[in-house]
Amino acid sequence: MITQIIIVTVIVLLVFLFLRLSVRVVRQYERGVHFRLGKVIGVREPGMRIILPIMDVLTLVSLRVVTKPIQSQGIITRDHVSVDISAVAYYRVVDAEKSVVVIENVEAEIDQIAQTTLRKVVGKHSPDETLAQTDRAPTAQPAEPCRDRGRQEHDRRVPVAHHDDDRRALGIHLRRAGGIKRPINRPNGPC
Repeated sequence: MITQIIIVTVIVLLVFLFLRLSVRVVRQYERGVHFRLGKVIGVREPGMRIILPIMDVLTLVSLRVVTKPIQSQGIITRDHVSVDISAVAYYRVVDAEKSVVVIENVEAEIDQIAQTTLRKVVGKHSPDETLAQTDRAPTAQPAEPCRDRGRQEHDRRVPVAHHDDDRRALGIHLRRAGGIKRPINRPNGPC
């Protein structure tokens, strides 16, 4: 009698453990990339999903818009003036499978692309143009044209990238780096 109770208890515990390891919940804002023995077998939609423990792995990918601050960059403008600018990038993953299989670290890639894009965009303008753009609304311009052409197969979107518009909080500083066109102040009298 005691042996039967122990056997039933062990079987119930094993079934509970199997179910606990098998059931995964994919939230509304996520997609699950389903791997079986290391190979992708599909993308799972939101809801309760059953996987085979030990053989399967379900990697969850968030499809929400992520706000990422870009650290302060010392950028040389078109007029050879060094400008320190901090910025914010917004991105979201569009294809969950490619974001797991093709890219090792999506967040690090977005950070590097955002820094490079910031340097490229600010480097094309003069300091006056750069400072004038900080007064614009936060929904500046989509960074879609700035996407790296060689990396388009990753299928992530960077809907908006702009530099913050509070110059004092950001620490935008201009330093003379040479070659600035400035009017020369001279006294009116003879030298």
